[in-house]
Amino acid sequence: MRTKKDEIKDVQPIRDYEKITDMKWSLKRFCEKRDYILFLFGINTGLVIY
Repeated sequence: MRTKKDEIKDVQPIRDYEKITDMKWSLKRFCEKRDYILFLFGINTGLVIY
């Protein structure tokens, strides 16, 4: 029996500038500062988390 952990997700990068701007706004408004900073770090350095 397969579990959610065994599934492979097909994830694509966000390439649209407007979507990135919306994500930054949402994180800044509704989440903690940590999440916003991690997002900025990730999009500016090309960080990939496995």
